[in-house]
Amino acid sequence: MPAKWFETVAEAQRRAQKRLPPSVYSALLAGAEKGLTYADNIAAFDELGFAPHVAGQPSERDLSTSVMGQSISLPVLISPTGVQAVHPAAEVAVARAAATRGTAMGLSSFASKPVEEVVAANPRTFFQTYWCGTRDRIVQRIGRARDAGCVGLIVTLDWSFVHSRDWGSPFIPRRIDREAVLRYGPEAVRRPRWLGQWARSGGPPDLRVPNMALPGEDPPAFFDAYGEWIQTPAPSWDDLRWLREQWSGPFLVKGIMRIDDARRAVDIGATAVSVSNHGGNNLDSTPASVRALPAVVDWVVAATSSRCHRHQAGGATFSSLARIISLKTRPLSSKSLNISKLAHAGDSNTGPSFICSPSVTASSRLFTGYMFSTPTSLNAQSKRSLASPMRITAAACLRTE
Repeated sequence: MPAKWFETVAEAQRRAQKRLPPSVYSALLAGAEKGLTYADNIAAFDELGFAPHVAGQPSERDLSTSVMGQSISLPVLISPTGVQAVHPAAEVAVARAAATRGTAMGLSSFASKPVEEVVAANPRTFFQTYWCGTRDRIVQRIGRARDAGCVGLIVTLDWSFVHSRDWGSPFIPRRIDREAVLRYGPEAVRRPRWLGQWARSGGPPDLRVPNMALPGEDPPAFFDAYGEWIQTPAPSWDDLRWLREQWSGPFLVKGIMRIDDARRAVDIGATAVSVSNHGGNNLDSTPASVRALPAVVDWVVAATSSRCHRHQAGGATFSSLARIISLKTRPLSSKSLNISKLAHAGDSNTGPSFICSPSVTASSRLFTGYMFSTPTSLNAQSKRSLASPMRITAAACLRTE
């Protein structure tokens, strides 16, 4: 049965919380340590205001733009998110919904579904990778993505610090075994609709990450792949330059929060940079990504004449879209909205959540990324209005060394 339409991100999250077992839902929540950055990602948007015109608006509104060579119908794309096994169709459902609405899909290397299936559902798929394992293993993984038809590469650098939470993290099993069934069984039986959809699909998720496997290998369990990543030394800028040379297409560096890092990303040949703090899941007390955005945007535009795209990550509701566009960004990537919608509605019902009706296209929100170059076809008329404390914070945190 089709799920009822909903108006806001908060409503999608309420429905997801009601549908999912408590431990599954809590695993989707962002934040690290005290959750300062997570909270600031949301609070920072409240410091951005509008100065709207009351007349003379265009009779037709066109939200279409382009990102890394891909034409999209609205300035929102899907942020890569690992292990979307809250629904049997997982990333394939989200990719199909994004394709239906004319936008692009970011696919995590830690996804539940193989890259080939996701690209078949949405040809405008960007493959996301971490610096994980040896150079040979990295080359083989991105080569598989290229062969599958991915149109761009995202390298994520904003996930490298402590991930513990003061409020506690849920136990996530390595696989659904006897211990996991005994531990989670009581929760699952209290969510019969969620349990039933998995029963109809043939069984519970196997918690494997097929895109981390090399040709001929069995897909590793999430925590096995996580172990490979955590034991891999962090990349240098020379490593990232080498990675850029291995990928001939569009190349996005995700996790930029400083002007000097933006400069280095441009120097190695990045097509785009993403201003992101990994949804507050990285080093706690780093500023909200929207606070870092103006200084990075201004530098990239001045230094590259908009050759490099800027992408925003962070945010929490529908009016944030118009606010971020007013800050001269390119498309935003949505993470928590598509996960919440997938959790409660699943496959064919995922699409409508990504579109606003014509009467509210100037106030749409919820995002986890920012991309650069002012879209020529998007003429947002609201003006930037940043509170002084925000500008001071951005200047203090983003000064070039």
